[in-house]
Amino acid sequence: MKFLKMEVIETFQGTKCSLKPLSKEDIIYLAKLANNMKSRETLRNVLPMTEKHIEKMIENMEKCEYPTSIILGIKSDEKLIGAISLDNINWISRNAYLSIVIYDTNFWGKRIGEEATKLFLKYAFEYLNLYKINLEVYEYNERAIKLYKKIGFVEEGRLRENNLRHGKRHDVIIMGITAKEYFRRESWALS
Repeated sequence: MKFLKMEVIETFQGTKCSLKPLSKEDIIYLAKLANNMKSRETLRNVLPMTEKHIEKMIENMEKCEYPTSIILGIKSDEKLIGAISLDNINWISRNAYLSIVIYDTNFWGKRIGEEATKLFLKYAFEYLNLYKINLEVYEYNERAIKLYKKIGFVEEGRLRENNLRHGKRHDVIIMGITAKEYFRRESWALS
């Protein structure tokens, strides 16, 4: 049984945004967006992203029948504004780590991150047949924590004083949602 073949991924359309595979044409634009310092405050990757880095991620994903990472662009009004990914995919245990970022700060506060996360969870649980999605979020990212809880993620633990930002130590909160929890809440799917 094949879980995924990258060329069958289509655009996932919501009312506020769409998720679609990144093209080579997106690379230059995404590299510029990805290095916006304001949006990077909530990211685990503190190093600048280069065009070469993004290109390599896309190439690795496209050539692998069972990829360990899947990244899709988030578009709103036909404009690339961010990215969402599943990383460290374990096809045996059927789990992965979710990451999402809206790089273009003009699109913050418009519930696009919420819709993109719901679309991607639908893809992860209903198409890829994953069982659990985990994520990590900084304790100071209260907006994201509130969103994840609203969607159904549960706090599972903390990495105390794990990250250093601006000379201060911060906890990293570990959250997760299982397929059982997702399907119980499916009524919210794209509301």
